[in-house]
Amino acid sequence: MENYNAPTPQNKLKFPFAAIFFLLQAANILWYLLRNMIELSYSSYASIQILTRITVIVIYVYVAVALLFRKRGGLLISAVLALFAIPVIDIIRYLWISLANDFTDSAELLKMAVGALPYLLLVVLVLYCNSKKDAAMGALANLWFIPGVIAILHFLTQNRGLLAFLRYRTIALEFIRFYIIPGVLEVVGIFLLGYWISYIYSADKKTVRPVYYNYNYNATPIPPTPSQPMSGQSTSAQHRFCGACGAPVAPQNAFCPACGSNLSQQMNG
Repeated sequence: MENYNAPTPQNKLKFPFAAIFFLLQAANILWYLLRNMIELSYSSYASIQILTRITVIVIYVYVAVALLFRKRGGLLISAVLALFAIPVIDIIRYLWISLANDFTDSAELLKMAVGALPYLLLVVLVLYCNSKKDAAMGALANLWFIPGVIAILHFLTQNRGLLAFLRYRTIALEFIRFYIIPGVLEVVGIFLLGYWISYIYSADKKTVRPVYYNYNYNATPIPPTPSQPMSGQSTSAQHRFCGACGAPVAPQNAFCPACGSNLSQQMNG
């Protein structure tokens, strides 16, 4: 019969707070979509504008749900890959509209490419951590904060020209609502996701591995190996045999270790 001791985690997996920020991002885009549905419907590219935003909402919700499962492997990798698809979708939408108008701003396209870099680094991080089979996660896992740092720099660069509008109250509220809040949610979400990827894999490496052992309860007892006679004792004095099964027994045994017979009754009999 085989018994199995299940692995006992040394580190309890923490709650993935990044999931909350991705859900907030999805809610913010949904609110914007509902609030501006009429304006978007009058646009020449209403279908692609609405379709891309709905796709991004679905991706954010999927990422949040995948994180709440607190699983490593394929589910986490697919969530990070889906997250990387968001800036790619934005770039495709921008190219679609700009090429239709025969005008493409290369500087804006470069900014969007830099904005996709943190998500690409998250993909590299999760693939790297998943490929490590030994206990040491390596130096790359310790650089989980790099995507977040790049996201902060991109956010500041993208909005530095708009900071001047903060002195105008009406414009400042719109600026905070449409630029600051989504940007902060994105940066914090990237930071927390980078930490979560590194943590969940390193915590799994510190899990106590399962222990297997076999024990056959129906096996026939194996007679003990006769011991060597001590100095000053003869072999006949050192050993005797069970009258029931013939197994060798030690002089101090009251019962046969092989069959359990009462040795004292055998001698009296």
